[in-house]
Amino acid sequence: MSFLNHHSGIGRLTPTHHRNHSGERSNMKRRTLLTGMTALFAVLLMAGPVLAALTSVSGGAFGEKVNVTTAGPLPVVVTSGPTPSVTLATDGSNSPQDASVASACVGAGCSILSTGVLTVHTEGTTGPHGSVRSTASVATVNALAGLVTATAVASECTVDSAGTTSGSTTLADLHINNIGVVSNPGPNTEVV
Repeated sequence: MSFLNHHSGIGRLTPTHHRNHSGERSNMKRRTLLTGMTALFAVLLMAGPVLAALTSVSGGAFGEKVNVTTAGPLPVVVTSGPTPSVTLATDGSNSPQDASVASACVGAGCSILSTGVLTVHTEGTTGPHGSVRSTASVATVNALAGLVTATAVASECTVDSAGTTSGSTTLADLHINNIGVVSNPGPNTEVV
């Protein structure tokens, strides 16, 4: 029971009247809260990852490219490649692209570079779920007359319309001056 003090005296509110008045305020608060929560959930349910529609793509790969100048009294510039190579059309219309060559031999007696099979690939699509993926692999690498050797060198990279990127590099059984080097280095690792 509640009592309310008026200017002219003391008045009594019945418990039923008190509950009704209080219940109306509670119901109004509940409805306001429920409406607000419903609007919030509706916004959250409609929100999702925003994918930008790719209007053009760029992808390509090559197996080897050499540009070195030999040491000595008469320096010689040796160039090769890029070979094999693939390039994606900006609208992805020529996707996928693949190429390979049986081997590479650069320099006199393959002294700069010799390899086994070189394989490259690129693919891509435009649109809201567009993506680009490129790979390159080279088998049996011997560079600088045995100074650098590996049984395989490979690289892969992917990007999608949400901007998510992934990639990997493999340097299988890599040796520099007969010293073993880590086979799967992290991104942007320089081997000197």
